[in-house]
Order: sequence, then structure tokens, then C-alpha cells
Amino acid sequence: MVREANRRVSNSKMTQKQVAIIGAGCSGLAAIKTCIEDGLNPVGFESSDDIGGLWRFSSDVEGNGRGSVFSNTIMNTTKEMMAFSDFPPPKDFPNFLHHTHVLEYFRLCAERFDVRRHIWFNTHVDFIRPNTQQCQNQNKCQTPSNYIVENGSSQTHRNGSVTKENDSQTFSNQGYHKTDNMTNGNTQHSDFNHIETSEIAGTDKEFPNGCSDNQKFWVVQIQNKVTGKISILYFDYIMICTGHHGFINMPYIEGQSNFTGKIIHTRDIREPEKLKGSRHVVVGVGNSGCDMAVELSRKSKVFLSTRRGLWVLHRLQANGFPADIAYSNRLVYAIALRLPIRILNAIAARNLNKRIDHDLYGLRPRHGPLSAHTTVNDELPIRIICGQVAMKTNVLRLEGKKVYFDDGTVEEDIDNVIMATGYHIKHPFLDESILSTDANNNNQLYLYMFPTSLPTSSLAIIGCVQPGGALAPISEMQCRLAVKVFKGEVTLPNKDTMVKDIEVRRRLMRKRFVDSPRHTVQVNFVPYMDELASLIGCKPKLGRMLFQDPRLAMKCIIEPCTSYQYRLQGPGSWDKARDTIITQMDRVVYPLSTRKSEKGTYNNLTSIFIFGLVLLFASYVIHYFILFSEQ
Repeated sequence: MVREANRRVSNSKMTQKQVAIIGAGCSGLAAIKTCIEDGLNPVGFESSDDIGGLWRFSSDVEGNGRGSVFSNTIMNTTKEMMAFSDFPPPKDFPNFLHHTHVLEYFRLCAERFDVRRHIWFNTHVDFIRPNTQQCQNQNKCQTPSNYIVENGSSQTHRNGSVTKENDSQTFSNQGYHKTDNMTNGNTQHSDFNHIETSEIAGTDKEFPNGCSDNQKFWVVQIQNKVTGKISILYFDYIMICTGHHGFINMPYIEGQSNFTGKIIHTRDIREPEKLKGSRHVVVGVGNSGCDMAVELSRKSKVFLSTRRGLWVLHRLQANGFPADIAYSNRLVYAIALRLPIRILNAIAARNLNKRIDHDLYGLRPRHGPLSAHTTVNDELPIRIICGQVAMKTNVLRLEGKKVYFDDGTVEEDIDNVIMATGYHIKHPFLDESILSTDANNNNQLYLYMFPTSLPTSSLAIIGCVQPGGALAPISEMQCRLAVKVFKGEVTLPNKDTMVKDIEVRRRLMRKRFVDSPRHTVQVNFVPYMDELASLIGCKPKLGRMLFQDPRLAMKCIIEPCTSYQYRLQGPGSWDKARDTIITQMDRVVYPLSTRKSEKGTYNNLTSIFIFGLVLLFASYVIHYFILFSEQ
């Protein structure tokens, strides 16, 4: 029998807009705190027992549900660049955070914004679908293809749930049940006595009253992983914050069934130092592959296999400044956006080859440094020159404990082949009629957020991008836009316009980047943040600022473009944003100041600014020369 709510529900609570938020990693935290800020009622569902997502280290592999960092993972973006826009990191935190510091930052953020009380942990989301009754009443949508109408009689309860006489599980007053590839084509059945709509199964924590209102647009079925009990809830809006590191990509290698060693994906190796064996092949040279190769090479011989090669970016640049502090500013982007990609690649290649000769180390690819997602690794060249890592070409086939490469070489006595081959983007709780993603991670998401298949903009995908920088600020900006769209304060274009925009972005990606699934969701940090901020109305007005507050304007132009800039004005402005920007470089320097030297080199911004202006002028000259020559 269905448990019913035993308390009166006030009209004000029933009319409050409810938002289901799936996931409690960095994107989920951003979604919850943004909903609170904008007066929406968030209800978060997290399948594990704590916040942090990918950044909460766990030695247990939990299937395709949750990835985890390695035991020794350190961020390759700085603390200031990864911070939320209204919550700067503690000044005593190091600039590049160990994963334990990242998790501590998220926990501090959750405490500051009272996020935890909105999250239901150990809760699995079975499916999300439009409320068919509400859709039909409003003539807004069609029934997804894998929901089948049953003609059996039903009993409607006060809380909006339905009990079928045949005890099959139903999802609305229309009597739908789900048959999809998640259940191998078999109808899902459940003892309806376990279905609850008013409170979390097995606990005293109750859902907001509005979640039992079956007049809302979305239906969400959840299951408590501890008790196994099921709940059906209703929501006005959905924010999916599950990221894109849940479903591993494991390409087939010829002869792998005859390989006598182990074939493992990097996601399933949480503690590389405990992996048995003395000779390993790592396939793939993204950040995970190179980190894995470096960690394993401390006690083993590693062969690092790549199809194309790679450009290696170091965390530190001239004078020991972090790379993103040095380059992720508006002046650099103003120059870069006006120069042809071939010139940018030539400049970047020359700079990277000053550190290490990529030809000498067997690293150089055919593409330029800016035509692929950046691989950041400080130790890889050292491990190569010490002989603990050897670069190899693409794996051709496996046989026994031998690995054959396509250049004709063979390595014997290989204990493990480790696949650093990335992930597939999947949202298995969504019907494909709402959002489908192909093998190359292409989908129909406007601004990488909004499915074009829906008649109303009431669902947003958050954090499913590959930024050239930190993810947390981008996720937060996406959340700020999503809630404005939900509330009707920002209106998206019509479907045809959105589809054309998606195609234009794909063409630009194919023109600039090498063909790879990871590049279908690639975004440039500052331009993408500015684009979303313009829609919200919080993009800083630098022209006006130069006259009204020139010191702040210069900080925004030549210092790193941190997310605090998007709290200076417009919706969601924060009265401490200016001071936070003014002092951001102090927080960069502070953890390095454990010993004072006689003369420091910090903050040589005048020469940087003059050099940047020269480059900016040169980029304009080249830009217009190219335009003139093409006429």
C-alpha cells in the first residue's frame, strides 16, 4: 500500500517550483546553491553517500556509476581558476590542489551555502520522463516511444501515484510502464507496496511537499540503495549534473581474447602503486593516460602508446607562474581570437619546444598544440629521459604476453594493458526521444546544455563539456543561465535557430580540432563564459569600467579571468566581488611565502601589459591584412 503524506500542505509550498538535481559533484553543488540563490527549491539525488563526485577518492570501483581520481591526483588548474564565483578558496591552500584539498573546498562550499540539507544520498535515479498527463493536458509533448499505455484499471491516490490491479509499476494516471534497453526489453515490475511519494524510503527525511504534486511537468523515479524502496516524485525542472566520466570507452584490440595479461581501464585503477606487474602498456596520452604512466613508472617499465602523439604543457611557465594564471586572461584571448589558428599553433609549438624538444622525445604529433585538448604533465619528460617511460606508436594486436605496435616493433612480457581511452557520454535515465548521444559524443544540446527536442526549456545538462580550463566555474555559469531560463527571465531561440547554432559549432570544432569524441564538447574558457554571461546579463562592462574604476579594469584585463568577474554587476552581483578580484594574486602568492627572499619577482605586470598591447596591435594588423588579401 502506498504511504501517503499525513500533513497539510500550504498553498504557498505547493506552488513553489521544484528542481530535481541529479548528482552532487562540483556541478551538482553549483546547481543547488544557484537554485537557492534564485528562489527555487532544489532536491538533489546522489547515488553515493557523500558529495564531491569525481573528486571524492574511493578505492572501490563502483561499476559504471561513478569515476574517481587516482590516489595521488593533483589538479592541473589553479585554485583561483577553479573556484566558484562567490566563494574564493582559502589563501593558505596551495595553488595546485591535491584531490583532498579539492574535496575540502567543496565541503566548505556546501557548508557555507547550506547545500547538504537539499541532497538525498544513496539514491539512484531510475528514470526521468515528462509527465504524460500534464503533457497531454497542455498538448506540449508526445509519449516517449518506450512508454506503453496499459488498459488495465487503476486506482489513483491522493499523492498522485497509481496502483494497477496487476501490481505492475505505473508512472502516472495514464498507466505507463517502461520498456527499454536498460532492462533488456523486459517490462519493469515492482511490488507497489515499496513506492512512496512523500518521504525518502527508510529514513525520517521528507521530500518537499511539492514533489507529490502530479501536475508538474516531470516524473522522476528514484530508489533508495540502502532499503531498495522506490519513490515517484514530480518536478517542474530538471538539472542533470552527472558529468561525462561514468561510462568507459574500451576499444577492441585484435587478439585481446588471447592476451594472458590483464586489460584494464584507467578508471578501474584507483591506486596505481598497488598494481601488480613490472611491465605495462598504457594506451592513450590524455591527462589520465600520462598521469598513469608516470605513477606506474616509479616502480615499473611503462610503454606509452599513442596514435597521434601529444604536446606536453607544464603547470609552470615563465618565472614559475602557473600556466593558467599567466595565459587565461582577457588580453591573451583578445589576441588569440584575432589570429589565424596556424599562427597560434606556431607560436605555441615554439614555446613548448623551448621546454623540451618534442621531436627528440618522440612526442610531436602532426597537429598543432591548440588543435587538441591540452595534456598537462610536469614529470613525463623526466620519466622518459630516465628510461622508465618509452613512447610507442599505436597498438596493432595482442598475443600471449606480447604487444605488437603498428611500426613493426614488439614488446614482450607485458603484465597489463591499461586503456586510457576516455569515456562515452550517456544519460541512461533519459529516454532517447529526449536526448541521444552517438558514439562520437555528438548530441543536440543548445549551448551544450538544452535539448532541442523539448517543447519547453525545463531540463538542462550541466557540466557535460571539455573546457580549456577548470570545470567548476563553467558549471556554475551554466546553472545561473539555466535557472534564468526556467524562470522565464531569459528566452531561448526557436528550435530551428538552436539546431543551426549546434551545426555551426560542430563545423568550427571540426575545422580547429583533430577528429576525436572528446573535441565534440570542447569549449574555450573565457569566450564560453562570456557568451553565457551575456545572456544572463552579468558580463563585465570593461569599457565603462576603464573610466569608473581603472584599477579594477586593469585587473580584469591582464590578470587571470577568474569567475569573480561575473559577480561584479547584473543579476547575482556580489558586493565582495571587487575586493576578491583585487586580492586574487595575493592568494596566489601567499602559500609560496613560507620563506621571504631579499628580492621577489612577483607581479611584473607593467612589462606584461606593455608586451600584451604590442601583441594585440600586431594581431589586429595581421587580422586585417588577411581580410584584405582575401578580398
